[in-house]
Amino acid sequence: MVNTQRRKRAPDSEVASPHAAKAPWGKPYLADTSIRIYQRRDWRASLCLRSYLMIPTNAGFSLRAYLKSISCTLFLPSGQRIPFDSTAYSETSDYKLNIMMHDFSAKAVIDMPTVRHGIGLLRVDYHISFTGHPSEKPAFFEIHVPLVDRTHALRDWSLPRDAR
Repeated sequence: MVNTQRRKRAPDSEVASPHAAKAPWGKPYLADTSIRIYQRRDWRASLCLRSYLMIPTNAGFSLRAYLKSISCTLFLPSGQRIPFDSTAYSETSDYKLNIMMHDFSAKAVIDMPTVRHGIGLLRVDYHISFTGHPSEKPAFFEIHVPLVDRTHALRDWSLPRDAR
């Protein structure tokens, strides 16, 4: 007997190459996304993100061996695009409850005359490749992040108001 029902075609995002291995990991995400803004002595602003890179997986693996690239870009409501100068993650990880957890940090220095609390959109581009096959394309995730002004917390409040 021949099946005459037409099968629905899967969207291109779900079609896997026959050469690509099924990745044993889910979509990464960041655990804490507060970006702290510090005013520098040269009146530039330093943006600092310190978080945990969480990777759902059914097997632990060396992220250094398979992560080809990672970068961060912050988009402000004004339309300004801020690429982070440096991103780093720890080589060691905690693997519990099918999650690999790595320390993660990103830093940028920009010309920003006034530092204020706000919100932005953080885009993290990454490329994890297990086989090196061209079908394993770079991916990204985006998340809304709070921008926290830490400048006022660092002021010496023991000084008179006009000396601050």
